[in-house]
Amino acid sequence: MMNYINLTKLRLSLELILLISPKMTIAQLLSLLAVSQNENQDLRYYQRDTGHIKGTISRHFLEMGQPTSKYFKALNLIKGKVKETDKRLKTYCLTERGVKLVKALLGE
Repeated sequence: MMNYINLTKLRLSLELILLISPKMTIAQLLSLLAVSQNENQDLRYYQRDTGHIKGTISRHFLEMGQPTSKYFKALNLIKGKVKETDKRLKTYCLTERGVKLVKALLGE
């Protein structure tokens, strides 16, 4: 028999994600967790970290980012900022809402 307590914690975490966004995919969750592990990196870093193609990571960040005219239902979990040393690049970090979600997933 598997560890009941660990499975219960996992189930509660997944239910929390469903409350925030019933359509969030596992790939999006992995992208979110990659940002939470190593904030302030560029898109290429997260591409290598997750193994997803650049377009997929970019779309995830748009969907989980701050609302725009195209993504007005964005989740506001990740924010991007232009890198000071190279204005062509953005670095990504969690928003306050993203931090709260990750802490809730960890049971903190």
